[in-house]
This record gives sequence, structure tokens and C-alpha cells, in this order.
Amino acid sequence: MKILMYSMKRFLFICLFALSTAAASSQEIHDVGVSAIDFAAGKSGIGFTGRVAMMKNTSPSFYLKLQAAGDFGRLYNLRYQLYSFDVLGYVKPFYISEFFQLNIGGGLTAGYEHINNLPEENAKNIGFSAGIKGSVEAEVFLNDQVGAFLYGDQSLLLKKSLGKNRYGLGVGIRIFLNNYR
Repeated sequence: MKILMYSMKRFLFICLFALSTAAASSQEIHDVGVSAIDFAAGKSGIGFTGRVAMMKNTSPSFYLKLQAAGDFGRLYNLRYQLYSFDVLGYVKPFYISEFFQLNIGGGLTAGYEHINNLPEENAKNIGFSAGIKGSVEAEVFLNDQVGAFLYGDQSLLLKKSLGKNRYGLGVGIRIFLNNYR
């Protein structure tokens, strides 16, 4: 497992480096009122995750993000699914460059989990879960319409059958919807 995580971290670092050297945008993308759609995929603690999100900038250094995710994996010979919805706020704590920025965020997460083939007497913790989530994104602007990002997040859930912590690492693409000038 450690080898897999090390390989994933190395892969994400190489992707970030490659994207940052290819990026050439000369203007600030996160203007007030700009919206975007995110598509992301990654690795979670138990399996793989896919995400779709909608974001809206409320200021040059803050944006809101509504995110739906599916987490699918296998643990102890049991198939696991978690469907979640997150409401997150992100800040850009400091200026890095015109084409690269670091976003730090947090918010609320809620979801429904299901484990296949679990005996009925062990199924008491399956169902709805809720908690808080922290997240970090390294974002690279490829042009004024498209960006790419690497993410890492950690959730602390009040109720979950396979542990109360959940993490994820991954890569995504961000398409800006109304950035036409």
C-alpha cells in the first residue's frame, strides 16, 4: 500500500510539473462572477473516486464549490460504494503566479454508503453519513478557458461503517463557462 501511495504522489507531482511548464495564460482567471465545471478522478482510501463539481467565484480570492462524488472500492472481500455531496469554500491564501495557484478549502460533506454482501447484523452503520471536509488544490491555467488541478482532501465523518476518516488524492480538469471577453 505504501508503494502505491508513493507512486501516486510521484505521478501527481510529475503531472503538476508538466502542466505548470506548459501553461501560458497571462490573465487572472478567477474573476468575480466566473463559473466553472470540474471533472476529477482519483484514489481514495478504499478504492477509486469520480467527481463532478460546479464552482462560482464570489471574489478574486474566494470561490464556492458544490461537488457530487462517487467512491467505489473493495475491502475485506466486500464491495463498497459511497455517494456524497459536498459544499465547500476555497480561498487563495497568497499570490503565486498568473498561471498557477494554490487553493485551500473546507466545508460540509454528506453521503450515503452501501456495502454489498454484508450480514444483516453488521449493517447497522450503513446508510447516511455527514461530517466536515478539508481540501487543497494546486491549479494550473492552461488558457483562459481550461485549467487542470491536483487535489488532496480529508473528511471526518460522524458515522461511517469502515472508519470515520476518508481521504482522496487525484487529478481533474476545470472548464470555465463564462470567461469570454
